[in-house]
Amino acid sequence: MEKISTGDIVIYENNSSHSLIVSVFGNSWQSHVGVIIRYFQNHITTEKKGDIFILEAVPYFNFTGFNNIQCPILLSLLDFEEIKKKTTKITFRSLKSKYIKSDLPQKITTFLKENKNIKFTDSFLPFIQNWLRIPSAIKNNEMICTEFVYYFYLQVFNKKLTKYAPVLLKPSNFTYPNMKNSIFEDKEELLFQQNCDFFHIVLPITIFIYFLLIMILIIGSLSKN
Repeated sequence: MEKISTGDIVIYENNSSHSLIVSVFGNSWQSHVGVIIRYFQNHITTEKKGDIFILEAVPYFNFTGFNNIQCPILLSLLDFEEIKKKTTKITFRSLKSKYIKSDLPQKITTFLKENKNIKFTDSFLPFIQNWLRIPSAIKNNEMICTEFVYYFYLQVFNKKLTKYAPVLLKPSNFTYPNMKNSIFEDKEELLFQQNCDFFHIVLPITIFIYFLLIMILIIGSLSKN
């Protein structure tokens, strides 16, 4: 884990039912993105040491409060060891060295304190709209994981990761070579991997077929009317 530092982006494949649905709508195995936060001696650090946390937007509340950042943020700031238990594969892209400055920990701390009301969307509608490439009407304080990551880098580094609408981003958009010439190094490295089970392979296909059948029934019903 000496390879990763605060500000790096992580892209992963999960084997939870929710993540598998996201994978289906995202047309790729990548189902989620987050940001690495390293914590050492009661402070966020830019050094490649200390505990590893992932800052992410998820459909459940999971905040591990730092000693000096006790804010009720409706995001997940979870120990990396806990994330590994429900993850099949994690890759990462390092932040370019020119963006790793001494004031980065303070900028992240400020971001956490100023964005207490952000929460994961309560509806699956944004994922369907994302799949159909239709900009969604998410409430101002609700974000999907890709939109949150985009917002994080925009606020902390004042950098737009893409020219496209953030609500249309998919986890695979952050991978290399899909995203080049950004604030990340133009490479993607493996951080963690474990064997996926048969369930992980079959369920997305089952969900996709089920979804298609529902769509066919709806379209058939509308055409009769």
